[in-house]
Amino acid sequence: MIRLKFDIGVSENCGLREHMEDRFYFDPNFRNQGELFAGVYDGHGGDAVAELVKQELHLRFLAPLGGGVNFLDAFTFAYEIISDKACALKLWGGSCAANFILSHDKVYFANVGDVRILVVGPFVEQLTIDHHPDNSEEKARIKQCGGIIKRKRITSVFGSVSLSRSIGDLDYQSLGLISTPYTGTHFLIPTDLALVVATDGVFEKMTNQDVALIVRSGQDAQSISNSITQAALKSGTRDNVTALVVKLIKT
Repeated sequence: MIRLKFDIGVSENCGLREHMEDRFYFDPNFRNQGELFAGVYDGHGGDAVAELVKQELHLRFLAPLGGGVNFLDAFTFAYEIISDKACALKLWGGSCAANFILSHDKVYFANVGDVRILVVGPFVEQLTIDHHPDNSEEKARIKQCGGIIKRKRITSVFGSVSLSRSIGDLDYQSLGLISTPYTGTHFLIPTDLALVVATDGVFEKMTNQDVALIVRSGQDAQSISNSITQAALKSGTRDNVTALVVKLIKT
């Protein structure tokens, strides 16, 4: 088993948007067991849902763990119950989300939408899936629910949304948009250098490889996260940008 310590850095920038709709959360001593829980939340149509997710998702995730529920099922429970609450409160808009818990030498993760989690070592691996309506499986579900896809967006009388999974987005849930996350587990290996969680503003103009090159620069986690957001802005993104970096330190 790899024994780990970690260095954490987060950088965010409003970019060319009028309002900052991204949120993030991390707890480096989750459950008082030295586990790292982290999440990045990318709101759209306002920041109300992303703020709710920031405030409550880790608590909703924690609740079923005491009853023996595993991490991946706890993520699914947390995402769906938070989405139900956002809809019940009639909060405007929605939020993408990507979370992980780092426990010993394993990374348990979940996501809806297009916030990405990357593992960077000699190679870069994207753990998450970008959930867009033109993905084959997502498209089939949306059409089965009567949703209409135009220009890679779910379209309705209320407007359109470029995502096929998110938290909230009440107006699109009857059209095939769901809050059930994609989940999985990554077993860390000695050559893994860092985890990166970043909003789609980072990837609007940059590739996973571009981000990995910055990670390999040898800087500390905060400097790496700053460099990622600055590179995204210089590349021409117009979106909010947030990057959370966890540099892995083997002991």
